[in-house]
Amino acid sequence: MIVAAMAIGGCGSSDARKPPAATSDLRFEFKLLAGENEIDQTVTIENPGDTSLAPELEYTPLDAAGEPMPDIRVKTAYGSDSGRLVVPARWAVLDVLRFEGPGARKVEDVDVRVREADELAIERPTEEAEIQRLDKGRPVEYDHLFDSFRLTNPGDAEIDVRVALIEYELPPEGESQQWIRVTELAPLTTLAAGAKKTIRLPRQVRGRVIGSVKPYFSR
Repeated sequence: MIVAAMAIGGCGSSDARKPPAATSDLRFEFKLLAGENEIDQTVTIENPGDTSLAPELEYTPLDAAGEPMPDIRVKTAYGSDSGRLVVPARWAVLDVLRFEGPGARKVEDVDVRVREADELAIERPTEEAEIQRLDKGRPVEYDHLFDSFRLTNPGDAEIDVRVALIEYELPPEGESQQWIRVTELAPLTTLAAGAKKTIRLPRQVRGRVIGSVKPYFSR
């Protein structure tokens, strides 16, 4: 489902902060089931405009008939519902959703609205950050345990990122896979163009978890 950004109406003082006009450029696409080796329950947030944004989004789960499911709570892996995830100008980013509550498995789609947003004066990135898993300093593949990782900015512009470890459930057959836990592996980190940084895993997950290690633009 693709929907245009919309401001949420409601009660409040007359000087309440409103989404900037640039949010009208935002577009969203939700994918419940992804392909093999891809992440389920993702929302793509596309910003074709010339202003970088940090939106605070509100997600409304929808059933197969397109009706709202008010008893279902939505959580995000990267904080697009709290203004933490950054969507650079002329860029598209992902967030990963989790549904909680009675009937959570019946969610088929989501409605996305912009509650508020900040405009950011940042240089537009040229590349996304890259991750290389390491074990005792040696590169390892996805299905191996690891104790650290190398975070690289292959682009020509400085970027600000966080890194999250996402752990997933084993879903019922034919159902979408939900994340069960998100652990911050790196707080807000500034990487100059071409810079690399090796980061040690927190002790509680070192040598225990594989999961997805994902960098994302943040503030």
